[in-house]
Amino acid sequence: MRKNRGGTGAENRQAIYIDTNVYLSYVFKHEDTSRPSREVINKISNSVKMNPDIVVKLPAIILAEVHYNILKNINQLNQSLDYYWDFDGVLRKLNVVFEKPNYSIFQVALNIREVDDRIEPSDALAIAHALCDSHSVYFITFDSDILRSSRIRELEEKMRNEGKRVKRLKFSAEYG
Repeated sequence: MRKNRGGTGAENRQAIYIDTNVYLSYVFKHEDTSRPSREVINKISNSVKMNPDIVVKLPAIILAEVHYNILKNINQLNQSLDYYWDFDGVLRKLNVVFEKPNYSIFQVALNIREVDDRIEPSDALAIAHALCDSHSVYFITFDSDILRSSRIRELEEKMRNEGKRVKRLKFSAEYG
């Protein structure tokens, strides 16, 4: 459980969400995305250490997807344990806060699927977590469908205009 680190107040709070594919690239050390995932996680970790108002949040759907992919890709028990240790290490490094969905998040996830059917249901749920968090500022992903989706950005802007969001949410493969 994350401790209160003496932040400066709700107006300065910033939440960061990291997509499943970034965690998997980190854990599985994928050739094409391992370096970018390590770089982004290191940058976020440094920001979390320096600024008590920055928090990394991990929706239950992302935790489940990482767990599923580790189990699906294990060849032997020792390899599985290594993957879990790597994932546990990154969670500790980022000092994550775990989140479960609520009714509003499910509604927004359905709305995402209605406006952009290229977005997978599990991704829609993860994005909905970030959209429903009025202080979220980043959704880090390597998923090109999410990064190119103008419909998701329009939905985010609409939520801000309706007062449901305080800060602009940036969808990016990079942090900072």
